[in-house]
Amino acid sequence: MTALSTMKGHYKAGVLLTALGEDMSSDILKHLMPNEIRRMGVKMSKFPNPKVEDVDIILKEFCRLLSAPGAGAQDYLRGLLTRAMGTEKAGAEEESALSPELEALKWMEPQAILNIIRGEHPQAIAIVLSNLSREQSSGILSELPETTRNEVILRMASLGEIPPGVVREISEVLQAEFTKMGAEDEGGGAAVSPTKKAGGSKQIAGILSQFTPSAEEKAMAALREANPDLAQEIRELMFIFDDIEKIDDRGLQALMKDVDKDDLALAIRGAKEGLKEKFYKNMSQRAAEMMKEDIEAKGPVKRSEVERAQQAVAKLAVSLIDAGTIVLGGAEGEAVDVL
Repeated sequence: MTALSTMKGHYKAGVLLTALGEDMSSDILKHLMPNEIRRMGVKMSKFPNPKVEDVDIILKEFCRLLSAPGAGAQDYLRGLLTRAMGTEKAGAEEESALSPELEALKWMEPQAILNIIRGEHPQAIAIVLSNLSREQSSGILSELPETTRNEVILRMASLGEIPPGVVREISEVLQAEFTKMGAEDEGGGAAVSPTKKAGGSKQIAGILSQFTPSAEEKAMAALREANPDLAQEIRELMFIFDDIEKIDDRGLQALMKDVDKDDLALAIRGAKEGLKEKFYKNMSQRAAEMMKEDIEAKGPVKRSEVERAQQAVAKLAVSLIDAGTIVLGGAEGEAVDVL
């Protein structure tokens, strides 16, 4: 167990952000300055897995300080970052596996990243997005013009080894943008690995799974036209709302216990008949009847609302599949009351 007094500020801040989860951490980071986000991103890219005891100590300190009058999460983090990074020299310790600029983007909101890369060449955008999370990449791609979006997706799916010179050029562009935003020069330049594999079918499949059905189909149509074999490979790796029919009964019941009930009703409304019946079969008779009555009582709804709900249900299903809570195909279970 590491003593609290010997823990560096950036380590405590990083452990706290990791413990709080992506959504809450993202909300906190909105209140930090761009240079603070950038440097935190660089540091966190090098973190080892924290010890459970360290996490417990840091969370207790956070709760204690947060209980003080006027205290706030962003103030706590800014204090840690100021103390740690204001005294630590830049150089080899600041280096990341790819570049500080690209690593820092991982802690920025999609809209902020989009504002930085919007005017860049599709190949440069593809390389940047290949280093971000699927949620960030999806959020950015959805805001790009359709022609640009389709070209970026195709390039991401086809990315292989990225030459170090290309990474260096992109990092220099990002560094210039960070400077405009008030980011400090770290010194020592961007660290660049000899080569890096990026993108690929699996990454694109994950990103497209975050799209609405209509946006996903447009992107897939463009991929099929440009590269039918690649499009087929990506589709086989994707999980969309209709694929819920492949989930076993126990898994579907676990999904329905966790899903937002309003989203579930909207999603079922727009489902194919076979999938509708699968949902109803895995509810108690009372729950199925009430769900049907609720759907009928609401009357017409916008297609966009149904798509959003189906996307939310599919996204939850993917998270449960990744966690091993549910599987595709298999055993039956008892029907559940989801209401």
